[in-house]
Amino acid sequence: MKTLHETIEYNASTEEVAHFYASRESALERASRLGVRNTRVEVQGDSDGAFTTTILANVPREQVNHEKFRRFLPEHLEATIVHEWDAPSGGARTGRLRATVASLPVNLSADFTLEGNGEHSRMKIEAQLSVKIPLVGGAVEKAGAEAAGEIFRTEESFANEVLRRER
Repeated sequence: MKTLHETIEYNASTEEVAHFYASRESALERASRLGVRNTRVEVQGDSDGAFTTTILANVPREQVNHEKFRRFLPEHLEATIVHEWDAPSGGARTGRLRATVASLPVNLSADFTLEGNGEHSRMKIEAQLSVKIPLVGGAVEKAGAEAAGEIFRTEESFANEVLRRER
């Protein structure tokens, strides 16, 4: 298991950030930016309280950056990403992220805290990546951790772009 510690900085309030993550349209655009196809998004609840955003996506094999692992993968990876957000408490939000890939023993789970200071917010993420593949699991975890870090940085850039547009 590989542990990741990430921080995403937002140029928006916690309320605006929660609204972004509760938006079906934002989720679809995020997936598109990452090269993901055939995305379905379900949102339960709304950003004023607790909500859950579920993304079901078809990830093309060519989106996997590590060529030595890519050849062992199916043509399309069926990914499920679930963001569970707790209701706001004292101006902060907490939640969980779970990402799985059908037919592969790969799981990403994370706990996050979103705290704000006026028009700026920071999300601290503590994630665990687990790959249960004999012999190469450790190497795949390392590559996956690098990819996850890249995705978090892309998420930060995209979220700030959308949040700036919506102001």
